[in-house]
Amino acid sequence: YGALSSSEGTVDIASSIRNDQVSLVWTERGGPNIGQERNEGFGSYLGEATVKRQLGGEISRDWNPDGVTIRLSVARDRLEE
Repeated sequence: YGALSSSEGTVDIASSIRNDQVSLVWTERGGPNIGQERNEGFGSYLGEATVKRQLGGEISRDWNPDGVTIRLSVARDRLEE
């Protein structure tokens, strides 16, 4: 799916911790053109359920013609045991 479905596709994952917030940015490039339709499937549902409902965090998606960028943010104490 996405950029990983193409031999030219790449995924960049960056993380940071700032003010007790853990952030993760997933950026896809070089995959098939997303076009105007943005069908959200099971993966999107799973992300919403996990990040928002279970961890109390935020998730956003930027649908660009050359790939999607997903940003996650969760309070650090929600990730500790």
